[in-house]
Amino acid sequence: MTMETRQINSEFKVDSRTVEGYAACFNEPSVNIGWIEVIHKGAITNDTIINSDVFAKFNHADDKVLARSKNGNGSLLLEVDERGLRYMFDAPNTALGDELLEYLNRGDITS
Repeated sequence: MTMETRQINSEFKVDSRTVEGYAACFNEPSVNIGWIEVIHKGAITNDTIINSDVFAKFNHADDKVLARSKNGNGSLLLEVDERGLRYMFDAPNTALGDELLEYLNRGDITS
């Protein structure tokens, strides 16, 4: 199993409990964390999504799962468009989901 943690320039918006944005934008340099990476269009495809098990986690913590896409199905919607890898999920109706929404709405979490 391969696990990756990345720091990227991302965009998101919050509407009620729905959180959506781009996990990766094609052809845009990442944040410099000792290296800079650029994800080229075509590096992520719908086949990538169908063959992956992806978790949305609060602060990358394994015990703080917000949503999941397993082989393209689940509470985490992933889709590839012209701009990049788009995601969407409803924050769970839990203390963790409420905490996430509070931080997003206050602007404490911005990526």
